[in-house]
Amino acid sequence: MLSHRLKDETQHMHRAIDQHALLSKLMSNTLTLSEYRDALVCLYDWHRAIEHIVYTNDVLALGLRMQPKHPNLLRDLQNICPFTGDAPAKVAMREVNLAEKLGFIYVIEGATLGGQILGPKVAKTLKRDDITHYYSIYGSATRENFMHNMQLINTLVCSPKEQSMCIKSAQKGFDMLNFILNTKFPNCAA
Repeated sequence: MLSHRLKDETQHMHRAIDQHALLSKLMSNTLTLSEYRDALVCLYDWHRAIEHIVYTNDVLALGLRMQPKHPNLLRDLQNICPFTGDAPAKVAMREVNLAEKLGFIYVIEGATLGGQILGPKVAKTLKRDDITHYYSIYGSATRENFMHNMQLINTLVCSPKEQSMCIKSAQKGFDMLNFILNTKFPNCAA
């Protein structure tokens, strides 16, 4: 199944992102509001870059259960500090086909699962529940939505060539986030 291959072939990249100096602080009891803001700015830029190319009519017509995350990230950031989100994302994106879009969707929708743990942890550590909307975008339907989306991806991406493109795109999604993290905060690079 493609969803299993996606997980297996991106697992090391997922782990590397989780262990990135900036993002690993999200699970720390010593997380500061400034560190959290920095992480959200990177996530905002990443989501905006990817969502710009995946929320298209061909994708929306598939019946995936998803919605853009960057508006919730913007809301969280604006609850922390004045933030307009106007600066263009510094990641160049080329046109991608449907299989590649679904690879990106695997990564951005998979991030919602981690948010089930991160959101409450951040809210508790920072003693604020007005800055974690990003993590609770789907509420109790998060896991169900993710499973539904994975079933659709398994059904829609059939040929070996399309599956390879989907996996490479998911890997690129992780690479893009790593690039944004390391570009904005080079002192945190591994």
